[in-house]
Amino acid sequence: MRQLLWFSLWLVISASKSNADSKPDLIYYGWDSPEISSLAQFITTLPTSPFAGAGIFTKAHGKVFRTMVFPTVEYQDEMLQLSQLKPGVLGHSYLVINTTTDAEFDWLSDMHWQATLKNTAMLARLAKAGGFSGILFDMEPYGFNLWKMSALTDKHPMAYAQAQILMENRGKSMMQTIEAEFPHPQMFFLWGLSAEQDWTASLPALTPTTIAMSQGPSGLWPAFFGGMVKAASANTRIIDGNERSYYFSANQDYADARGHIVDDLAYLLPEDTRSAYAEKVEVGQAVYADYLLNSSDTPRQFGYFLANEDERLHALESHVAYAMANAQSIAWYYAEKSGWWSNPSNKVTDAINRGKRAANLGPTAALIAASPQAMEKWAKRRTISGKFIATDGILPPEIHFAPDLAHRACSIDASTSNYFCVLPDGISITLKPQAANVMFDPAQKEITDLGGNLHGLNWTVQKP
Repeated sequence: MRQLLWFSLWLVISASKSNADSKPDLIYYGWDSPEISSLAQFITTLPTSPFAGAGIFTKAHGKVFRTMVFPTVEYQDEMLQLSQLKPGVLGHSYLVINTTTDAEFDWLSDMHWQATLKNTAMLARLAKAGGFSGILFDMEPYGFNLWKMSALTDKHPMAYAQAQILMENRGKSMMQTIEAEFPHPQMFFLWGLSAEQDWTASLPALTPTTIAMSQGPSGLWPAFFGGMVKAASANTRIIDGNERSYYFSANQDYADARGHIVDDLAYLLPEDTRSAYAEKVEVGQAVYADYLLNSSDTPRQFGYFLANEDERLHALESHVAYAMANAQSIAWYYAEKSGWWSNPSNKVTDAINRGKRAANLGPTAALIAASPQAMEKWAKRRTISGKFIATDGILPPEIHFAPDLAHRACSIDASTSNYFCVLPDGISITLKPQAANVMFDPAQKEITDLGGNLHGLNWTVQKP
């Protein structure tokens, strides 16, 4: 048995409510997920990989929420390639739909919505042709947020109840469109109602749903998702991938979230949709590889606080086991800079496989968790935040901190000019912003023995 300075933890692995005798699949999704045009290597590698399948991109990356219909010619080559595949070669894979959209997109425009449905139909047709298990639906907006209540009401003032009816109907028609091309698909949502869990938990007790959704970051989403659930046929499986589990630290976190998604979030749906939700929705769980492997060498990632590569690999092993033990049908492995598909690693593969074996040992398994010292360092992270303020009202398009730890530990929101840093407790560090053709006042800030959070540390941006 390996001798490591670890805290060993025995935990009870809960059995699935609806699939007590089945084991979830582990699928891959990441920045290096293959496109349809490059499936040859994927098909060759999949049988020896630790994954049952992956999220696969189309040429246009599945951005279906648009103001216009994509020309069919853009998908003809992909359709031909997929139709020639042998059945089963893609394993348990999903075709990806992203909700990144045109800023001009208008929920109330029938022309825009018909374009969206035609784009969706093409994606569903591709998924059916290739023998995919179904659709991977990523609701997270990158840019214009079409799920925020104001995305609708800024153009069309209306009450939340009216917006809810519109969104439920839009969701129904999208699900019907998918099933017309691909009967009984698996609909794997990276976020289902789990998207609202942190937001609703942050609100004062007894906050009315109308207020919570009207003010929240994705208040239109529950009714749209509920419409898809309600319209789905009895044999269509719907999985809430629970993307928030990226940042869990223990098996109990996964178990608690699963129960919360199943039992506590249905109140966000229209009342007549709640029974369909209870019947059709399963819970998935995620493993965020970069967060554990510290791919960016930053205290924003848990792996930064682990002592070495062995500790990071064992953390990965544990999280794979936690996710698979608490998923009903799908656990998923997400990677950005630590992508497995573009750079497979024997050490990472072995850690993933060890985690899969541990999850299958149930009902109990001995899993290695992070050391108490690492957990304490993680818990004592400090934050620094502030804003860049332009004296002439114009900021440079790109501001960054000098390339040291601050560069990796801090993020800058170009749309708001706010910055936010996550740093270890007790650190001394220099924050020195840089950008072309401007000066900063002060030129830099010296932080000594950081022992608490510092907010409101602002810079003035001036012309040289």
